[in-house]
Amino acid sequence: MGRAPVRAAVVMLMLLSSCTSSYEGGSGVASEVLDWPGVGNGFHEWGQGAEGFFGTSESNGQEVLEAWTWQGATLAKTTVNVPPSTDVTLLPGDRYLASVEPPPGKRDWPLKLIPFASPEAARTWENLPGWDYSEVGTSTNGAFVGLVLGEDFNNPPPDRDRDNPRHRVGILDVSTGEMRWAADLIGHGYNTIRQIAVSDDGRYVAVGGWANGVAMVDVAQEKVLWIDRPPTEVSTGYAVFAADGQTLYTAGSEGCVYRIETTTGRILGQWWATRRKGRSEYAHRASWLTVSPDGRWLAAGTGPEGHVYLWDLTVPDPEPRVLLHGGTTILMLSFSPDSTHLASVAGGKIKVWKVIENQ
Repeated sequence: MGRAPVRAAVVMLMLLSSCTSSYEGGSGVASEVLDWPGVGNGFHEWGQGAEGFFGTSESNGQEVLEAWTWQGATLAKTTVNVPPSTDVTLLPGDRYLASVEPPPGKRDWPLKLIPFASPEAARTWENLPGWDYSEVGTSTNGAFVGLVLGEDFNNPPPDRDRDNPRHRVGILDVSTGEMRWAADLIGHGYNTIRQIAVSDDGRYVAVGGWANGVAMVDVAQEKVLWIDRPPTEVSTGYAVFAADGQTLYTAGSEGCVYRIETTTGRILGQWWATRRKGRSEYAHRASWLTVSPDGRWLAAGTGPEGHVYLWDLTVPDPEPRVLLHGGTTILMLSFSPDSTHLASVAGGKIKVWKVIENQ
């Protein structure tokens, strides 16, 4: 496995001092509204998968996973009992990946790929000695899972440096079961991680929120390409790749969405998630970010008012369409496989929107 020095910043070839926006107001009515209050005491884990989204919770002492998957332009829910788990993500074919509570007498939580219908057929990956699974994230096509390991503080690797803790970044090829470890992130940046993004070819992993910025790892070259935080953001926690993997979109605490060149960290464009024309002080905090499977649409969920901003990436300087979900901060977003519909989750409701009005 290769190691690379972590750079504190990237030289921006094009540094834009502020985002641009001229949109005001909201549009559209959801084509479908579904109740999803969560089971028991609320969600323990939640996230977006290749074919939908999910949440885990506890009901009567039993851990439960609720998976919403796209069936054309509508959503269908599947509920399954699951073992106590962390680092959960949803995979194609009615399967999920999770770090599962070990049996009595063991302390390491192994990673398991578990079919809904036959949990006894789960595939298992044990921890690397001295490391624990910490974060996971799925590529848009579901072919790869990005993995972040943390040093096991009770049984650390022999070369552990307490003053410079490490987190190891790699990928899992879902079809072959092969894991590949690419590079280590060094320092105290873990606690602010929000979203792991993986390019559809498995070449790049972006760790959104690392040290309040984004860390880009090249799996093929086994090195960290860059770590940076865009100039307007206090914290950038969310990241998602364009369909070709050559562009990364990021968003964070100040509500500015950035388009960034994957290999260099160069800023290519940026927009405010805001309802007020040209007034950045009304920007909303980003809470989720996703790109449509066809690569045309970018959606950002925001808080605290529960708005969704939708940009057409085929337009040179796109104006956002604002979808007024309402209620509270957007928890998740998910595009349908044909990119014609978008689901937003907030306040115990799922709202399904036509991406193009009057379509």
